[in-house]
Amino acid sequence: AESSGVTLSRTESAHPIITAPSPAASDAAAPSGLCCGLLSAEAWHYLLTLLLCSAAMCLALATDNLGVVLEANGVVSAATLAFVLPGLSHMALLPGRWYARAKLPALFLAAFGIFVVVVGVAFIIEEDAF
Repeated sequence: AESSGVTLSRTESAHPIITAPSPAASDAAAPSGLCCGLLSAEAWHYLLTLLLCSAAMCLALATDNLGVVLEANGVVSAATLAFVLPGLSHMALLPGRWYARAKLPALFLAAFGIFVVVVGVAFIIEEDAF
């Protein structure tokens, strides 16, 4: 970045979002663990994976029709990938509070995705019950 007359150090970046913090700042800001410091990131990952697999197995064992399990899996994963995760990712990248005006479209997209998941699962449960 010498051509503009500005010299950037190794830890600085010309991009406003992508910045490399100084080593002292990253050590001080590093969380000790997730879930109020009780679990490490790896332990939280294994616990969440175990819970999701257990929930899917219980649903599969509770029904005699595997199609219902596949429908529920499809609704939850498709709506999450199409609506919830892009909205939450966009909100995380924008500066400001979660209710800032610039984040409202992403918030509505994530909320719509959660609505689609709830309604889709409710339709599947109602269809299977009768």
